[in-house]
Amino acid sequence: RKRRLLRPLVALPFTATRPQRYLSDGKTMTGHLEDEEEEKARALLDSIGDECHINWFPGHMAKALRLMKENLRNAQLIIEVRDARLPTSSSNADIEKIVKDKRRLIIFNKADLISPSQRKLVERSFKQKGMHVAMTNATEPKTLTKVIPMMRKLAPARFKTVPTTTFVVGFPNVGKSSIITALRRAALAGKSVAAAAAAATTTTSDSKRKKMFKKKGPVVGANPGVTRHNQGFIVSGSPPLFVVDSPGIMAKNFSSSKERVQGMRLALVGCIKDHLVGNVHMARYLLHHLRSSEAYERRDHGENEAMYAQLVAALGLHGEAEEAKENQQERGGGDRHAPPLPGNVEELLAHIARRDGLQGVTSETIRDVDLETAAIKFIRMFRTGKLGHHLLDSISTNSSDDESER
Repeated sequence: RKRRLLRPLVALPFTATRPQRYLSDGKTMTGHLEDEEEEKARALLDSIGDECHINWFPGHMAKALRLMKENLRNAQLIIEVRDARLPTSSSNADIEKIVKDKRRLIIFNKADLISPSQRKLVERSFKQKGMHVAMTNATEPKTLTKVIPMMRKLAPARFKTVPTTTFVVGFPNVGKSSIITALRRAALAGKSVAAAAAAATTTTSDSKRKKMFKKKGPVVGANPGVTRHNQGFIVSGSPPLFVVDSPGIMAKNFSSSKERVQGMRLALVGCIKDHLVGNVHMARYLLHHLRSSEAYERRDHGENEAMYAQLVAALGLHGEAEEAKENQQERGGGDRHAPPLPGNVEELLAHIARRDGLQGVTSETIRDVDLETAAIKFIRMFRTGKLGHHLLDSISTNSSDDESER
């Protein structure tokens, strides 16, 4: 029984040489900037108390983390997938300790949910630290065209018939399986997966490995925790690229105020199951972020104006905005109108519920608005980009280093 538990879940292809180590500066991007916005967010979560305690680390994640330590010695490259809206918060400290000495490519998936200027800011910040990054959207194949060339550049093949092994790691539901599926689909269009399978299986008589190369791609789902064990796939040929899709691994706990902010942000983008956090709690934090963001404070400037208009339209706050503007002008305050976003989440959710006709039964005779369903709608609008482009993490760059980007 002990041997069965410790046995790797996927047979890794033979590697001819010991993989080279990636020499980094020893620093990790695991913190959030200590600014006023962060302190307000922590105070908000502290006020909620133990009602919003996040703890989700099931047994398959512990097993996956243990197998990752055992199998990574056979990998030439690590692909770490993060959510583009959380460039720092979607980095797992436990995984960081394991892969820090490996060649690594950081893929910021769902990049379509942040603005072009935000994408440039994130890329500049990470490249200044000597990291290799790529912005992708797994639902748009054209954004993945540069991934395979970057993989070959970072981990060049030594032999035409020996696959280069890459591990794909990250938090749950950041898009690891979707990226692998998109890469396989692009390769199948060029018939390179079949060629890679034929080349890779000529060096072994293992029938199980042959079947593995010919099987379907990884299972993809909208909820976190769909992938529960390691799976190996060929994503390109000539020379073949062998990719291992690993289960998403969550942080073991979110006990401190800083970690609770990270956990709430991960929940907002769908990395943690909603019922473990609470939809109304997530809606309260999302409203706090929208009201305290720089884009909201400077909503009359540049691209922020268009995003603010999109936010008002999605929430159906046109009437409140016009009324606030008229009141401001009557008081002689000019065209600058007061923020239409309510400061109380119950008020905003009640507005959404009344607008969409959402009602919940509180007793046999009294009917009230359904705040829970309204919170689900509010969060879904954010996740699908209907509220505009929002970068949840604070990112800073050193403009003097722009010319030294690699």
